[in-house]
Amino acid sequence: MPTRSDMERFLKLLPFSQVRHVIESSMEGIYFEVETLSVVSALGRICSEEIRSENDIPPRPISAMDGYAIMSGETRNASGSAPARFMIRGALYPKDANARKSISGDDTYYIATGAPIPEGADAVVRVEQTRLTGNMISVSQHVPDSENVSFQGEDIRKSEILFSKGHILNAADIALLISAGKREIKAYKTPNVGIISIGDELIAFEDGDNSTSQKTINNYSNLIIGLLNNFGIRAETFGIAKDEMAEIRRMIEHALKKFDCIITIGGTSVGKKDFAPTAVGSVEGASMIFHGVRIVPIRPTGLALINGKPIFILPGHAVSATLAFFLTVIPVLNLLSGLSFDSRQAMIEAESIGELENDRAIDSIVLVQLKKMDRGFFATPLEWGSNLIHNLSKANGFVLLKAKEKIRKHDVLQVLLLGARELERIPSA
Repeated sequence: MPTRSDMERFLKLLPFSQVRHVIESSMEGIYFEVETLSVVSALGRICSEEIRSENDIPPRPISAMDGYAIMSGETRNASGSAPARFMIRGALYPKDANARKSISGDDTYYIATGAPIPEGADAVVRVEQTRLTGNMISVSQHVPDSENVSFQGEDIRKSEILFSKGHILNAADIALLISAGKREIKAYKTPNVGIISIGDELIAFEDGDNSTSQKTINNYSNLIIGLLNNFGIRAETFGIAKDEMAEIRRMIEHALKKFDCIITIGGTSVGKKDFAPTAVGSVEGASMIFHGVRIVPIRPTGLALINGKPIFILPGHAVSATLAFFLTVIPVLNLLSGLSFDSRQAMIEAESIGELENDRAIDSIVLVQLKKMDRGFFATPLEWGSNLIHNLSKANGFVLLKAKEKIRKHDVLQVLLLGARELERIPSA
């Protein structure tokens, strides 16, 4: 059995700037696999390569308004007393993309938004700027050349770069890709994450009721799975390991066969039964990137690589695990998906309602609850030492305080949200 000194060789508290550096340097050149998928199923996916347009958009000159296609020179001297008159030769709609129509002199076509411009026309006069009499329209003002016309390639040129590697596709992006003639794209595979909870005291949700059982429901795995799901990342619990190094190692080795990365929760400090770091480090091919962050309450957080797969070592408390998730797990998953370290982080400024002070000799994190008012966002600090789940459910974000730092009332805080969806939960006064 490993001794306490064996485990302490891992725990070395590093400032977060150094943790970031070792993460970025360790992940350099490592990415998740790439897959080809249909554009219509690519919402939220991350581009693994540069994407260029297959077509000009629009593919031909089209009308930007409902109106009449004309030769603008015919309106040069138009006025209220001497309007220019045009004979309507027909109508054009977007479905008439392949129609070959032309005008000259005082000819015109009624033209709907998105319909092709007939040859010879160089402007579209809006319906409300005309007067209709029988099969004629009158125009009482000069219509400039190119008015209300969208020319070929005006929006996007063929071969133009649409999205760079690392771009996260939203609904408008999908619409643009379809318009640009793309049917398939290459994107990073969404990682499949396995969660291993560690602790003799734990029992699966399906196997017990914490109102009658002496065991504790394995709740924090559900917490981390939910956070991952909010980022569109697949995750599932791989089970509960007892506080035994051999069992923890065995479960990690089995999980490595199924998952792209693994998160362990609990058993990560330097107590007599904190075997997670030692178990991870003992797996063949393991390389410990760091174990220990000089920030309260995420100090015993760690990260290892096993044959290129990240193994996250999270503390076994709700707040600690959540904060470690946002400060280490998501940044690593970002890097492996072609994103930057700080991607998928939502930060806002908020005025502090009260005073905050970190009297510790190391950095500390404070949970805050946000409220939106006329003058912006306001932050109320929350304790995380008691009622962990209750206050965590209240919190919308957190603030990082340097050692011995004091925040005065009305100071502006940089609040890192507990996910972008927290903006939906912030009440307005």
